[in-house]
Amino acid sequence: MNYFEERIPKYFARYPIGLLMGMVIWLASCGSTNETVTPSGPQQLEFPNCELSRVENTISSGAVQSYQYTYENNRLVQADFYTQNEFNSRKTFIYDNQGNLAYMLGQNDTLSNVQDTIVAYEFKDGLLSKDTHYNPTNKEILTVTEYTYENGFLKTIEVINNEAGEDKPVAYQVESDERGNPIKVVLSAVNGAPPPITLETFYEYDDQFNPYYQFPDFIGISYFTQNNIVKTTQVLNGQTSVEQNNLTYHSHGFLQRRRSPTGQGEFVSAFTYQCQ
Repeated sequence: MNYFEERIPKYFARYPIGLLMGMVIWLASCGSTNETVTPSGPQQLEFPNCELSRVENTISSGAVQSYQYTYENNRLVQADFYTQNEFNSRKTFIYDNQGNLAYMLGQNDTLSNVQDTIVAYEFKDGLLSKDTHYNPTNKEILTVTEYTYENGFLKTIEVINNEAGEDKPVAYQVESDERGNPIKVVLSAVNGAPPPITLETFYEYDDQFNPYYQFPDFIGISYFTQNNIVKTTQVLNGQTSVEQNNLTYHSHGFLQRRRSPTGQGEFVSAFTYQCQ
């Protein structure tokens, strides 16, 4: 996996032993009495009528990668990936009769019609409940991720990795704010037992619109966040690391540019939209 793929939010942040990130949400008690007030669901922002059409990623070394997106009937149907302005691969998105995302198919060139299933998705009550990732070469299952919710808030994620033919489940818990943005993610179990390490990840957000919210191409933590992450603090066995994003915005409130310092130089993502 190349550096750019690690920086794109297609999966939850990984910790050093390579387990995928998952989440569970804390529902707070509030009010002056002892009664528990249960939220009816995340507060929904009114997003601008814009479609993300292109994302260009660059690093100070000069490397460039980009994604170009195609829509039909307000749904993402195609994502083309380019390296140094040359076509690399294509992903096609298929929907069911209810309009829910059903499959993501992969295609390594535009000259053949051969497409391999990369991911299959399942939804319950309009919310993503499961995704299954396949090895496109031999069709073996690589990872199964199951999501549960409470009152519309994401509650738990269990990621089951297939390692040498053996399932390795990993569970996380999350606390979220009133908009459903995860603010604290905690590793809770590995293989059904207490984890061999302690890992907590804390997120801080802006008050602007996240272009990756419920975006089919990258089902990661940003899929569940209405706002953009500005700061990530990870505490692994008591050792703290911090990542800060420098964000600028278009006049409609969506991201225009995101800058992040890295060991390989500054990583910059530029976002282009089609708005009505």
